[in-house]
Amino acid sequence: NLYLVSFGAWFGAFFLKLDWLEPWKVYPVTSIVSLFAFNTLSHFVSFCYIIRKILF
Repeated sequence: NLYLVSFGAWFGAFFLKLDWLEPWKVYPVTSIVSLFAFNTLSHFVSFCYIIRKILF
């Protein structure tokens, strides 16, 4: 989970250099939003992995 969330924060910082004039691209917003998105994704992947281990 840590690797995926760390990648998400790094991925969110990528969008900062595209255009600073947009209000949603202010420094922590894109990093925090992508951090939460990748955190949710990592929990979903872990959940699917556990369910697969239990059922099969």
